[in-house]
Amino acid sequence: MSPWFKCRFQVHVNDAFVELFGYARDEIIGHTSVELGLWVDPKEYVWLLAELEIQGRVRQFEATYRHKSDCIGQLLIAVEEIDLGGRRCAMELYSDITARKQAETLLTNLNDHLERQVAQRTTELTKYAIRKGLTSLT
Repeated sequence: MSPWFKCRFQVHVNDAFVELFGYARDEIIGHTSVELGLWVDPKEYVWLLAELEIQGRVRQFEATYRHKSDCIGQLLIAVEEIDLGGRRCAMELYSDITARKQAETLLTNLNDHLERQVAQRTTELTKYAIRKGLTSLT
């Protein structure tokens, strides 16, 4: 098991972290992200820890997180192993990409809908052309 597995938030969490996850500083400090229930999919956490152990850093990792209120969101995560006064620590950066992911899903769904409409209309026009004996649209 990775030594990172038992890492607790010990040094500092900034206001953005507090706002992102919905916990007060005193609820965070001294606890692991697993204890706080931040990870929706434990496999993502295991992968992140393994990559951190092997590479010493993780960049551009997308994961699903749970807010204190139980709302689910998407994060873009970067983690870098650092030495802080002789202590092995991790500098973690989180960016909430929930709105971006929702917009991407909406755009994909709209695109799929438009493609189905074009295919349907093309079929209708082809059937019409065959009925009318048309061989060319020009």
